[in-house]
Amino acid sequence: MLGLDNRPQAKPHFRIRSGADSPLKTRARASSSVSYTPVQVAALYGFPAGTGKGQCVGIVELGGGFRPADLKTYFTKLKVGSPKVLAVSVDHGTNAPSGSANGADGEVMLDIEVVGSVAPAANIAVYFAPNTDAGFVDAVTSAIHDTTNKPSVISISWGSAESTGPRRP
Repeated sequence: MLGLDNRPQAKPHFRIRSGADSPLKTRARASSSVSYTPVQVAALYGFPAGTGKGQCVGIVELGGGFRPADLKTYFTKLKVGSPKVLAVSVDHGTNAPSGSANGADGEVMLDIEVVGSVAPAANIAVYFAPNTDAGFVDAVTSAIHDTTNKPSVISISWGSAESTGPRRP
């Protein structure tokens, strides 16, 4: 049975580098600090070449949101095409960016940027749902059975260990 428990069930798992005095930053200066774009990581892993044209990727998000202007800036600076990104509401979930990269918005943007970088001609349907058991299941179900956008791939980066969830009989 779903829907009786509306406590948050998942959380973003990205990490943002801390400020100048952090041990991480100090270590980064001691060794050479390197970062990679999604395109570079895809090449390192031998991700197949292509643009994703004619495909739709579904992304399940349990909070946060994106701003189209921020996505345009990102893809322009990366010098790849910009994917078509569409927000899909599930159970009254909405694209609701808070403006904080340290929260759910950071996860949403990261997910879209990675997909759009390796498949810039693909359509991206972002399924926004409440962060509950029912919201999660309904978002996945909506993406699987979406006859309008027809995603051929569904991505979910939110998660939580089973041991941190509610007790189940």
